[in-house]
Amino acid sequence: MTTRQLGVIWAFAGLLSVAILMSCAALGRAAAARPPETGSAAVVAIGSSLLRYSIPPRGSAQQSLLGDGAEHVRLALDQITETEQMELLGKALSSRAKTILLEVNPLVFDFRDQTPERHASRSLSERLGAWQRRLGEWVRSGLKNLLGATQTPLALTEAPSLNQPNRISSAKLAALYPLSLHRPREEGTLQTMIAQAKRQGATIVLICPPRSQTAAEFMGPIAAETLRAHIQATADRLGLPLFAPAFAWPDTYFIDQGHMNWQGRRKFMGELANWWARRG
Repeated sequence: MTTRQLGVIWAFAGLLSVAILMSCAALGRAAAARPPETGSAAVVAIGSSLLRYSIPPRGSAQQSLLGDGAEHVRLALDQITETEQMELLGKALSSRAKTILLEVNPLVFDFRDQTPERHASRSLSERLGAWQRRLGEWVRSGLKNLLGATQTPLALTEAPSLNQPNRISSAKLAALYPLSLHRPREEGTLQTMIAQAKRQGATIVLICPPRSQTAAEFMGPIAAETLRAHIQATADRLGLPLFAPAFAWPDTYFIDQGHMNWQGRRKFMGELANWWARRG
């Protein structure tokens, strides 16, 4: 076999490998974008990774989210966007859920490292690194699909480290704060879905998980009160009930600046169930 023939074979093998990887990535991306089924759950909770830590993926009877025995499903995506929230909210309404808990944070503020200005200023290496990580996730998911492996939708996965010790990074806090407050960017869509929920006899509740005391102190009292008032004003304008048990809890209830541990989850679910019972 000549050198030229070997080169052609290697080139063909390389192109074939790239084609397989891109096919797997396409399958994985499609799977990631597909909203999970909520089934017949009467209660659906939708939000960011904060809800992955504060609410279990599923529960009923004694483990029901609202303490009334009703089955619940929790749908949580890391750094969830408003568009993703609206898609999942539409899914919950289509499944005829009676109560939908919607995390308010993605609707009303951006973290410092998530603002459009910050995104535009990211270096090429940062963008390439993020794209490479996402591509790797899609390829792994696509391979599992090709192999017929059963996969739990990302939004329904359990938090991986509820029992780890609390570690709050000053660098992480500096990357997150100050917050950039805004009105819901898809408020028109949200208002339409609120009207649909009323027609169906469903209730949408905004929920605001507490953050750690260290995070609240890093924000400062003025910023904290401004955020609290902004969230309440949003709930009032939308005409939705708001569950916000406290602006901050002691660090012992968290694994970092905002994600709860087992103790935090138990406290959060207990206070949510009590609040729901008081509403009647």
